[in-house]
Amino acid sequence: MNDLFDKDVLKRIGSSLIARSETIAVAESVTAGLLQFAFSNIPDASHFFEGGLTAYNLKQKSNQLRIEPLEAIQVNSISQHVADEMALHVSTKFITRWGIGVTGYASRVPENNPDLFAFYA
Repeated sequence: MNDLFDKDVLKRIGSSLIARSETIAVAESVTAGLLQFAFSNIPDASHFFEGGLTAYNLKQKSNQLRIEPLEAIQVNSISQHVADEMALHVSTKFITRWGIGVTGYASRVPENNPDLFAFYA
């Protein structure tokens, strides 16, 4: 695993999930699979990491994660609510105890809040 991730934190996450017999799935947009890569590199990942998906655009967020298209259009698919829904639906899709959802812009967008350009749940 490269130096992008804190290996100790990832190991603690994995150990904690294994100890509690809990599982996790990830739905990503702006991170484009990076979290799935990180989780897959944790020792014994197959015991807790069920998988994930990358839905980079509104069409796939709607098709794969049941994100309401009309609502998502209003926020360009990027909001706390969309991240929450992504986490909920990826957890349902993969039948896991936990789900992570991440959506945002690949770079800052000045006309929006320039300090916050990604949301996670």
